[in-house]
Amino acid sequence: SRFNLRVNYVSDRPTGRGFSVDAYTVVHGALSYSFPARGLDLQLQIENLFDAEYTHPGVRTASSAFASELPQNERSFVIRARYRFAAGDRQEP
Repeated sequence: SRFNLRVNYVSDRPTGRGFSVDAYTVVHGALSYSFPARGLDLQLQIENLFDAEYTHPGVRTASSAFASELPQNERSFVIRARYRFAAGDRQEP
């Protein structure tokens, strides 16, 4: 099994005229496990592990029609499964 932890820090950034988006740190994690004899890999991925609230800059010419800040996703989960067929299991067309 493997555990992966990724930390992203982004400093404050300008958005629009005289405004900026605050700096933030967001953490992502993944836990993977392989069953080599069965040809199966499983992974649980957690994005925004600590459910940080943060935004990305919008358009520089922000106005009432365009957002100056874009809220980003809350905590989310992804489950992945991958199966590898053995060469002897394949059927010829």
